[in-house]
Amino acid sequence: MENFRFILEPYNRHQKNRYTCPSCGKHREFTRYIDTQGAISFPEYVGKCNRINNCGYHYTPTRSEERRV
Repeated sequence: MENFRFILEPYNRHQKNRYTCPSCGKHREFTRYIDTQGAISFPEYVGKCNRINNCGYHYTPTRSEERRV
């Protein structure tokens, strides 16, 4: 298995780390990306909506880096 630097934040039911999707507005359906090295903190809109068939929002960390330049 490959080790990726940027991953979707693993679900933790105690922290309730699912957020409101910036596209469809559904609560507890959005998963943010995290940097496994802890060097980069992404904006809140970088992530993936769990409602892939209805919403389809997916903003990758690569797109976030392109936007900064």
